[in-house]
Amino acid sequence: MSVFLKVPRKPEPPVEMGGLRVRFKPAAVVIDFSGKKHKEEIKIKARRTLAGDILIFEHPEVDIIISPTKKKISVSPKGKVSDDSYDIQDKFFKYMSNRGMVNPATVQSASAYGILEGKYYENDDFSSLGVVMSEIKKFIDVDKENYVYDEVFEKMEKEMIDPDEDRTTELGEIPHEEMQGSLRPGYVYPYGTYGAMGLYRI
Repeated sequence: MSVFLKVPRKPEPPVEMGGLRVRFKPAAVVIDFSGKKHKEEIKIKARRTLAGDILIFEHPEVDIIISPTKKKISVSPKGKVSDDSYDIQDKFFKYMSNRGMVNPATVQSASAYGILEGKYYENDDFSSLGVVMSEIKKFIDVDKENYVYDEVFEKMEKEMIDPDEDRTTELGEIPHEEMQGSLRPGYVYPYGTYGAMGLYRI
């Protein structure tokens, strides 16, 4: 099994990480599972830290950090911490636990505010890192469908705030009607004149 990570930097010599030979290149992450039972290739947006952790940015709401040396996964909100971000974190760890990737007894709050973390299982027969990254990619692909309408709403908001020139008119280009709305000019409507409202007149 081999994992090839592509990050925006010059190519580096392969390094050992969690029992895998990892090669960093520009662009995205390519994971190549080559074994007797299966072969799989995935691409995911990620970056390596100086400590050797893997940062995954592909989810629209949260960032996922894998620490191969500690066998740990952390999930951090991209922006402000909210109920929505916690729901995504909770859903992620439930998914990973149900898939047999993460030990549910280890899921807890991290030392930094708003971050949840949990440890993934180790396996002596093959590297757990590659399988974990494959399952994370599957989770992101499924969960991203919940945000498909966000782009539509952003486009609608942009059209209302900053519409195109062919969909706007200058002030005074369309004249106003003499009568606007339901209140006709020249008529006086004292308070409590009609119906039950008259009961409240003093």
